[in-house]
Order: sequence, then C-alpha cells, then structure tokens
Amino acid sequence: MAIILTKKNKLVLIDDKTNKPISVYTFLKDNSFSVEFIHSVNKSKIIEFYKFDNKKNIILYKTIYYNFGAGVLTEIKDKWDLSYGEDGSMIISNMDTKIDELIYIVGTISDHILKINDREIVLNKLFGKNRMIKFMIK
Repeated sequence: MAIILTKKNKLVLIDDKTNKPISVYTFLKDNSFSVEFIHSVNKSKIIEFYKFDNKKNIILYKTIYYNFGAGVLTEIKDKWDLSYGEDGSMIISNMDTKIDELIYIVGTISDHILKINDREIVLNKLFGKNRMIKFMIK
C-alpha cells in the first residue's frame, strides 16, 4: 500500500524590516486563524478572523468589536452580516475580504494574541513591542 504525503499549509510570520521569517505555524485542523488585540485609539478589544483560499490569499471573514469609536468600522457592506453576542459584542461576519498584505504592529498598546490550532501565541513575547510583523501563507 502506497503512502500519500500531503503538504500542509503554513502561516509564516515575517519581520517586515528584514523580510526574514521569525515563526512558522502549520495548519492542522482547518485553514483559519485569528488575532486579538486592544485597539490603539478606542482602547477596546477587537478580534479579527482570517482564512485563506486555494491561491493562499488571506481572507478576513469575521470581526468582533466591543465598542464603537475611532478606527473601527462604521458601515456594514451589503453582503456582510451584523449580529450581537451575549457579551454585548458586535459581530460582523460574511466579510470575505481579501487582504493584500496583512501586517500588525505588535504590542503597541497591548499584546496581540494569535490563535491557531487551538493554541494562543502572545506575539509580544516572540517579537517585542512596536515590531511590524507580516503574515503570509506558504
């Protein structure tokens, strides 16, 4: 019986200054991940949910907000859905927005927490504060 090897997709975190990979995570269960942080202007928690398509484009598919204010969405596009969580959060789903370049400035106000494969990775501990990190799918 032949063994078929499959190549797993990886989330690669790259230092935007040096363009060198710093951390790599293999997708084990599905093709999604999220990043949670406190917004630098309105000081409330935001969780952004991403997946990737068959061309390895990163797609924003859902965002959870806990407060209105500067720097967060003020309008819902036609195909997007708005609902409310039991905790008072505002959940925007069905976004399906391609992100050409996903970059976070890590730990400016608070830690950025990457969630992938049921793990939580505190990006500030890996990269330090005020470091620009690019997310790519390989």
